[in-house]
Amino acid sequence: MRFSTLLKRLNEIRGVFTLDAAERKIGLLRQAKSVALKAFEELLAYHELLLFFCAYPQTAEMRLLAERELKRIAKIIKGWQKEYDLTQLEGTGLPYTTISTGFSIDTLHWLASLYPNDVELVYDDGDSLGSALEEFLSLLLPRSERDSIMEPSLTMREWIAFAKGNSSKSDFRWLLDLFAGVEVRGELRDVLFDRLDLRVAWRLSDQSATRTFGRFPVRKNFYHPHGLLKSVDLSSELKQDVEWRRLRPSKAKALIDVCRNTLCVRSRETDPTTYANPHEVYVASFQRSVEVAILGMIPERRLPIESYFGYVAAKNGLPVGYGGGWVFLDRCEMGMNIFESFRGGESAVLFSSILRAYSALFNSQYFTIATYQIGDGNEEAIDSGAYWFYDRLGFRSVDPDLRLLADRERRHILADRSYRTSSSTLRRFSRKKLFLNIDGSDLYKPMPEVIDIGLKVSKWLGKDLNGDRQRARKAIPKQVMRRLNPKEVGAWPENEMRGFNDLSLLAGMIPDLELWSFKAKEEFVSLLRAKGGKREREYVLKSQRHRGFRSFLKKIVHS
Repeated sequence: MRFSTLLKRLNEIRGVFTLDAAERKIGLLRQAKSVALKAFEELLAYHELLLFFCAYPQTAEMRLLAERELKRIAKIIKGWQKEYDLTQLEGTGLPYTTISTGFSIDTLHWLASLYPNDVELVYDDGDSLGSALEEFLSLLLPRSERDSIMEPSLTMREWIAFAKGNSSKSDFRWLLDLFAGVEVRGELRDVLFDRLDLRVAWRLSDQSATRTFGRFPVRKNFYHPHGLLKSVDLSSELKQDVEWRRLRPSKAKALIDVCRNTLCVRSRETDPTTYANPHEVYVASFQRSVEVAILGMIPERRLPIESYFGYVAAKNGLPVGYGGGWVFLDRCEMGMNIFESFRGGESAVLFSSILRAYSALFNSQYFTIATYQIGDGNEEAIDSGAYWFYDRLGFRSVDPDLRLLADRERRHILADRSYRTSSSTLRRFSRKKLFLNIDGSDLYKPMPEVIDIGLKVSKWLGKDLNGDRQRARKAIPKQVMRRLNPKEVGAWPENEMRGFNDLSLLAGMIPDLELWSFKAKEEFVSLLRAKGGKREREYVLKSQRHRGFRSFLKKIVHS
């Protein structure tokens, strides 16, 4: 049998989970191991099927055969290196292929530490790194050396080779070390380096970093002999207890690397993976071998008022999706992305598990879905009818008129199974976010929005301090400190002091702060410090419990 024929037959039964389909899949996988794979397109398509079979195997034998075939694919690509140009496989994330893209400066340092021999600079056809980067590079040199970079007979690649002299470092490593001399830190540094558009080529010689073999530790595999679970009773699921644990820093660091690899090998990054806090990594475990790793961020990179916790979700150990939750008081705004290889699987089960994990960890009372997730500026979400995925789980629009429109659409669908909601209607749905209350009620009771809070702070600074931000940063924390009169301030860790100072510009607006009870003040100081504490979850929980803080926030956004 030709491999193209075998591949076609496997694709036809990819999403079929009958006993007969299981036997056919196993039979075809047994045949496949002895059929030569010669075409790049067929190898890549087969690879995607195998990943799906590993995540959603019907039997243990199917999983074993799929894993063995993935190893065969890796061996084939390794052999192809000597015979073929693998450009067609660039960006696929398969073993021995290359990812050419741009990453944040922190991720570049991480890549350099884990894969020192596998990352190199990407020059353009003229051996240049781009005018912006080259101009910036000259500013990093000793002043007496700067004119050398203007030598017209040397390309940038040649100049770097000349400048390195006897150094054995790669061009990438040498340039990264030169960047270390930049005194700008934090978010300003990120903006600066993003503008430079530095691109690198990452060769995936470490197989654990690839899409093919990247895995979470697996406790026990789950098999699907009777099919996939396509729908869940989310309201019931959210009432169930959740098994979760916080990892020790050593294990957390290893899982953070898996999560970073998972995204970087797909040319993606999120702040919680890039700036993950090894002291705040949680793993929630669910039935059907679903695990959700939730990552908090290091204190220096946390958001000003709300809290951003990212996640990577795994099925049978394979990372199948990622996203994040933006937590503030009782609200958690969720974002989810299922990797293309695993679409058509148990997306509802996965998302239900993710929501349960966030609800259990952060005591969230309601969830929201941003408009982008359902099609606002996102044609893929419109084409896939993403709105209905959330609607079936119980999410409803915050807009009463759109809720009525959705009711009418549901009646059309029930009356005619061939009915499809028009793109124009889906775009109307995407104008407003969705919500789901944990208690099952349909009443939307929004928390104050951080944008509105930020505007109130800006208005206050402009009115009471004539817009002088420098003065505000120095004076207001001192004023708040006097009004709260906390103890042993000198013993506070630096990050906790930063958290206190940053939130002081909000706390300074509380008119009756000094009239609060001793206990309320003490708890508020603990809340402010927790923003920069070891684990940001403590800030979330303290914010939810502090009545004075909650009451103040509601008042200022409605004033």
